[in-house]
Amino acid sequence: MGRDERMIHILAEARQHFARHGFQAAVVSDIAKGAGVSEATVFKYFPSKLDLLNSVIESWYSELFRDYSKELAFVSGARERARFLIWRHLNTLHDDPKMCRLMLSDVRMQPGYEKSVLFRMNQRYTGLFMRVIRDGVSEGVFRDDISVELIRNMVFGDMEHHAWSYLFGKGSLDVEAVTHQLTSAICAGIESAAPASDQAQVRRLSGIAANLQKEVDRMTQKKRRPS
Repeated sequence: MGRDERMIHILAEARQHFARHGFQAAVVSDIAKGAGVSEATVFKYFPSKLDLLNSVIESWYSELFRDYSKELAFVSGARERARFLIWRHLNTLHDDPKMCRLMLSDVRMQPGYEKSVLFRMNQRYTGLFMRVIRDGVSEGVFRDDISVELIRNMVFGDMEHHAWSYLFGKGSLDVEAVTHQLTSAICAGIESAAPASDQAQVRRLSGIAANLQKEVDRMTQKKRRPS
């Protein structure tokens, strides 16, 4: 195998191994054996088990971001786009709980995580949702007096907290129900009184009404003038 092919095999095997056993219990020699390479080859490309874990999570994040971005392009409307990203994230929690648990329990707990590549990738990942909210604000759909960062923290914090037991093998996670309830709760708090298109219509109709009233007043005054 060439270098790139070896790395692909190592990362694929490491992903399954870390997800199955967790970071602490994972054994690099077993990962190497499953990938069909020597342990020395693994350490040639990844200096430590932690570096290997970080590369696995980085690859996983890249896949998620690519898929989310492609699918989001087919969704229109600020509320529906926000709903889609909530639904998509909940599906990831539901369908890949072992990788999500690995991210929450092992990666985030690393010293210096806030300065790592993975932290920046997480910001990029949640940044998709923040962009949707900002677009909604620009369109007049969402209010402009609430911090976008606060909205992001509320949404992702709620999903993580709600799914925590499920990720660790207890209970269930109803993706559709949670998506509906969370979207309704959040959007009820951040939506403008009326979408920008409705506001524009109201202004237009108000202008027409004002002009009609002026014309009525003019005709009334004309009738009152002595002949």
